[in-house]
Amino acid sequence: MNYKDYKDKDRGIIKIILIIIIVIVILSLLKINLRNIYENELVRANFIFVWEIILVIFDWFKYIWENYIKNPALFVWERFFIDIIWNILSNSNIST
Repeated sequence: MNYKDYKDKDRGIIKIILIIIIVIVILSLLKINLRNIYENELVRANFIFVWEIILVIFDWFKYIWENYIKNPALFVWERFFIDIIWNILSNSNIST
């Protein structure tokens, strides 16, 4: 990874921080109180509902990975990619 890759990552983090700040400023200008939104029981219930759905989806993906995809994926990884990388590295003329 070179300097440009690190610089691009920093830009992504800075963009996210700036977007969060801009959203908070816009909500403040619209006189929307974030504390009232957070303390509202309906909003909390909705966030809990969405979070539960996310957890169910995550558990489903985990189940699919563990029971169907993991073994073939690891087989392909170990047989093809690792062998290819090992052959390339062992046959290269790079001196250390």
